Amino acid sequence: MAIFTHPTFLGAPDHRIAVYDFPGADPAFILMHGFPDHAFIYDRLISALAGHHRVAFDFRGWGNSDKPSPADATSSGQELDLATVVAALHLTSPILVAHDASGPVVLNWALAHPPFVGGNALRNT
Repeated sequence: MAIFTHPTFLGAPDHRIAVYDFPGADPAFILMHGFPDHAFIYDRLISALAGHHRVAFDFRGWGNSDKPSPADATSSGQELDLATVVAALHLTSPILVAHDASGPVVLNWALAHPPFVGGNALRNT
């Protein structure tokens, strides 16, 4: 877990999102956790994808991200977190990797933004 020691915080309207951005070749892999997890579940995959651009983040209310009250832990709120990460990091055609409850977030966002998605990988969702 030592690779997740220094997040960058991105500002969303009512909270900050903890983001872990590892440089490498594009397209970027955006790794999204399920619940009740956080980005740390991807420590081995981050290492295995060395050489590729990798991004993991904690959804609002989880991990090192802010815990606004009340937190919008709905799929639409989490889709806004994903949109914030994609826009702030200027990602083009990322590969969206979902685990568990982030599956609907990935599918909804991909359907709403097809030109901005390079692919989807769904894990246990």
